[in-house]
Amino acid sequence: MSDPLAHAEFSAQVTLQDTAAIVMSGELQVLATPRLIAWMERTAVEACKGLLEKGQTTVGGDIAMQHIAPSTIGRMVRVIAKVIEQNGKKLYIELSAWDDAGSIASASHTRYIVESQRFMEKARTR
Repeated sequence: MSDPLAHAEFSAQVTLQDTAAIVMSGELQVLATPRLIAWMERTAVEACKGLLEKGQTTVGGDIAMQHIAPSTIGRMVRVIAKVIEQNGKKLYIELSAWDDAGSIASASHTRYIVESQRFMEKARTR
């Protein structure tokens, strides 16, 4: 595979507030899938920033994630986002996440470049 167009990394330590029991996506005190998706999107947003012009941002289109291993409270989680392709305003991103025990998730994500002001105007009138 060729080098990514852009990339970013994010790390966080799993806290009680990040667990499935607290975010109500399950009953256990392990990293919640919705929180991991949020961390992945946060990292994707950062990766895309260098591809934008003034007044632009990105919005999420879809994400397909496989959460393959649990992370308990106290573990450090590292997320890497790689923008692998751009087709006009559409950005394709590969994401991966690990904790200190190994791989915990992977995802493919699509984001769209939008003009921030115009997007918000449309959002308010829909």
